[in-house]
Amino acid sequence: MKSFVKMGMCALFALTAACGSDATTTASAKTDVSSDGTTSDSAAFDSGYADTLVYTDTSGVDAAVPTLYGVGVLDIKVAGPGGRSLPTTIWYPIPAGTQGTPIKYLGMMASPNGAIAKADAAQGPFALVAFSHGNQGLRQQSVFLTEALAQHGYVVIAPDHVGNTFMDYDAKLLGAMVVWRPLDLRAAIDRALKPEAGDPAWLAGLVDPKHIAVSGHSFGGYTALAAAGAPVSVPAAYLPDCSLPGASSDTTCQAMALAGSLPWKLGDPRVSLVLPLAHCGQLPGFGFVLPMLADLKIPAIFQAATGDTTCTLQDQAQPAYDAWGGPKALLVMQGGNHFSYSDMCSLPLAQTAQFAAYCKGRVPELSVAHEAIVHYTLAACDAWLRGQTAAKQEFQAGPAGILTIQSSGIAP
Repeated sequence: MKSFVKMGMCALFALTAACGSDATTTASAKTDVSSDGTTSDSAAFDSGYADTLVYTDTSGVDAAVPTLYGVGVLDIKVAGPGGRSLPTTIWYPIPAGTQGTPIKYLGMMASPNGAIAKADAAQGPFALVAFSHGNQGLRQQSVFLTEALAQHGYVVIAPDHVGNTFMDYDAKLLGAMVVWRPLDLRAAIDRALKPEAGDPAWLAGLVDPKHIAVSGHSFGGYTALAAAGAPVSVPAAYLPDCSLPGASSDTTCQAMALAGSLPWKLGDPRVSLVLPLAHCGQLPGFGFVLPMLADLKIPAIFQAATGDTTCTLQDQAQPAYDAWGGPKALLVMQGGNHFSYSDMCSLPLAQTAQFAAYCKGRVPELSVAHEAIVHYTLAACDAWLRGQTAAKQEFQAGPAGILTIQSSGIAP
């Protein structure tokens, strides 16, 4: 089994270096996070390891990519399986300095990068990342990441998985969602590649069809892995008897008809990189067929947090990482929790008692966690969608390929 790095565990904690696609990116100011959440300058960060955070590769298709683009936002509809119409957002690069009114997500959360609705896109084509939200989430749940990708020269498309969002959650559809969600991503990729009447003219040719990644958080991480080809098995006892009279109207039976025989193979052959974030997809007798993951050869960069009690590192990311047959890395956030990979804690509801325990007093604090997640997601995209050899070194630092990122910086 080939891999670019053998990582038993890579501890991802406090990374505050800038990450970009240009050849002149350098490490930014560093901070150290103490147990009480306060920060201080970290001299240790600068002593011997900062070179691993500097991109110096000027070869290949990245040579003309600017340091930062502006961010455009376009809302469209995607025809999903089950007759569902999926509200979908596309984040995309626009020329730096483009003027317009920055949007607010859900009418309450400001764009972190001043994203502008419907602005004309920069000249493409650009690699595509299809993003899947979590169970009862929304397509705008992780804009810290989707905007950052667009800012660095990627197009991101994210559908609402209708019937499984915060607005329209229906528990009766969970069985169907196991099949529908990966097919939703496939439909979104189709839509990005084949604009429809009424779409802006610039959408045609914006996406490079040969460089496509899938990512997602929680149930969205499962969705991304399934879309990347991870076979899924479900015990017969969990499934309805679709031979019974009237079963054809059952949504799970309808989804099963699309999936075919078990194990379900819902992958999209156009996907060349998978980036699951705190994914869930493994229960006793249900989930990915781990021995079959060895047959998958595309790169997989797993991220998980030690403080996540919803989709635990031990039960989810670690087994899938161990079984994966292609190039891979496992990046583990020391501390954090399941919501470290989203913007949920940036919304007003995070101030309520219900969410306070998840969103207050966490180490690493949200801004630090987000910067680290963005850094490594961009490095993975730069490495395997753009072919930057220097970006791969982000996953090879330290003795024996073990990368440890602590509150004081990078250390072997």
